Amino acid sequence: MAYTKFNNPWHNANNALGGGDVSTPVTAAALDWMEAGIAAAVASPASIASGEVPVWNGSAWVRSSVTTIGASSLGTTWTAYTPPWTASITNPVLGNGGSVGSYTQIGKNVHFRILITMGTTTTYGSGWYQLWCPISPAVGATSFAVGNGYLYDASLAVQYPLMGKLEGSGILSLWNTDTSNALVTNTTPFTFATSDIITLSGTYEAA
Repeated sequence: MAYTKFNNPWHNANNALGGGDVSTPVTAAALDWMEAGIAAAVASPASIASGEVPVWNGSAWVRSSVTTIGASSLGTTWTAYTPPWTASITNPVLGNGGSVGSYTQIGKNVHFRILITMGTTTTYGSGWYQLWCPISPAVGATSFAVGNGYLYDASLAVQYPLMGKLEGSGILSLWNTDTSNALVTNTTPFTFATSDIITLSGTYEAA
């Protein structure tokens, strides 16, 4: 193949690729050699079929395997789960309310989302509210803020900002992050009732 000869802008005395003046050209012969080497490395149809690509190892072009990663391995598929909703003193009971969650894991990274909706028969327990991670977190991941969301007071149509803090054993404590910066309870930052919402999404490190 014919090439137009040009100067190599990287070939100079001030960088690791250089050692000469900037007028040293990349020759057509050098480019032909590179093309021939790559062509030889992929000449076998079997090498292409097995997912190999040409790689320069410092002295020759060689074939190197490439691992094919499926969509499920990348965590593009989300898995549904029912997030437990508990409290530090007396657990709430959803009744005809709803608890919906899903998560995906990519390596050690777990991404999750949770939606709790209060129903007409929901009871609200007492103490600070807790949600639970879908997968056990790493020991060193505790005490970190791992998610954001909001609390929705349906009676006033008002939203309150929410942060999730990772406690031990996969518990997520809930913090109202407006001026109060208080733990969320059955009466804080408002008294929970029918159609109110708790929603949280975030990321943490798996065990």
